[in-house]
Amino acid sequence: MPGPSDEAKRNEFRGWLREAKRRGIEAITADVWWGLVQPGTPDQFDWTYYDWLFGAIAEEGLAIVPILSTHQCGTNVGDTVFVPLPRFIQEKMRGGGGIPDLRYLSEVGQYSEEVVSAWGTPYVIDDYARFFAAFAAHFGPHFGHRIEYLTASVGPASELTFPAYHYHDRAIGYPPALYPRRGSMQMGSELAQAGFRAWLERKYSTIEALDAAWGFPGKHQAWQQIDVFTNRVDSDRFFEWNDQFSRRGTDAFTYYHEVLTGHAVTVLGRMAEVFGRNPDFRGKPISFKIPGIHWSFHSKLPQLTAGLLTTAGADEAWHPPLPNRRPASWSAENGHGYQSLFAKTVGELRRTHPGTRWIVEFTCGEMPSCAQGCHGHGACGCGHPQISGAEELVRAIHLVAREFNVPVVLENALAENLYDPTALERLRRHIVDLRHFAGVSLLRLQDVVKSEHVERFLRSLGAPSGEGNLSCSRRIAMLKSPWF
Repeated sequence: MPGPSDEAKRNEFRGWLREAKRRGIEAITADVWWGLVQPGTPDQFDWTYYDWLFGAIAEEGLAIVPILSTHQCGTNVGDTVFVPLPRFIQEKMRGGGGIPDLRYLSEVGQYSEEVVSAWGTPYVIDDYARFFAAFAAHFGPHFGHRIEYLTASVGPASELTFPAYHYHDRAIGYPPALYPRRGSMQMGSELAQAGFRAWLERKYSTIEALDAAWGFPGKHQAWQQIDVFTNRVDSDRFFEWNDQFSRRGTDAFTYYHEVLTGHAVTVLGRMAEVFGRNPDFRGKPISFKIPGIHWSFHSKLPQLTAGLLTTAGADEAWHPPLPNRRPASWSAENGHGYQSLFAKTVGELRRTHPGTRWIVEFTCGEMPSCAQGCHGHGACGCGHPQISGAEELVRAIHLVAREFNVPVVLENALAENLYDPTALERLRRHIVDLRHFAGVSLLRLQDVVKSEHVERFLRSLGAPSGEGNLSCSRRIAMLKSPWF
């Protein structure tokens, strides 16, 4: 796809860039859509649009933060165009060529077309690497010096999460998938269920030992009889009974969490290897995004269905009834459960790729906490108040990031909040008070240049220090690309 042929649009975009720079923005981040540059066969790429886009950004003296987006555009907040995945990947996802179906299958039987599932990563990791290598070879000589760091898409909307609140379930009005409910589990595929059975067999060795641990003596005669979260009735009952804190529940959510983090390590590790071999990119940091799922903060069901947390350890306290059990890892001192996510991603990547610098990007920096049940619905539709813990979550991410000594770029969740001075003051306070944040990313570019409040917000942060992760050294505006 070429750049916009309308000269007025080109000039408008350049005007946005100049105004953003005048206001204090230093870099522009944009999705590099896999389906846009490689729509057909595995070996053909068309970089025309991004040649124009990166050239326009560089001409204005701004840095570039490309997001290598291996997900679909068109079904998430702010999407205005539709860019599907490459056709050959779509064929693979549906089980073409004799491989298993690689799509997410939800608890209500809906397939997601947005992204290859975490279980499918081993089948497409070489395709991802081919995309990464082609990008590096094409843009390194001309724009390598302009690229600040690289962002990997590690899930739907580029975030490290299962699609618990995404289009395939929302489109049919499935209540758990609607904000701000509990989220829809995404391990219904045969790949996911077979993986869980294999995980259980490695842990327990015999079906009798599993049944004893789960409190179901004699229930199963074979591993193939075990399934979880494969239909709506069983899933609803699972959460209504607080089964996430039972031994069966801790096994299921530990497995779910390990699949998600293992997928991230595989993708990010391959990305580090590909770009590390290219002299134009060697030493460039690589980032990944963690979504700011802040509602139902005390029950943490939305964070569980997204794969961000685990209930491991809750089943060790046999005396309290299930509703009263909580893992020790969920305490505020332990980052409200996020230590495991950082340990299994950042910690593991540091071990396997010690020469690569890593950055975490985190959303919901401007969102408020609410202790009054302001949304009015329970996580499972029970009517209990929805408690937002957005501000506590930002502090938790800061706490854990400081423990792992990894810089964090804080992002706003909603573009509309750039017009709200109270929301921007909340974001400013986090950045000033929690000084481990490496930068701030504001979405979208169009709103950054239109909101008078953003100009005051950026001015209030003072001049960039250039001191890495000590005082908000980078200010980034996010462009929704393609934007015309």
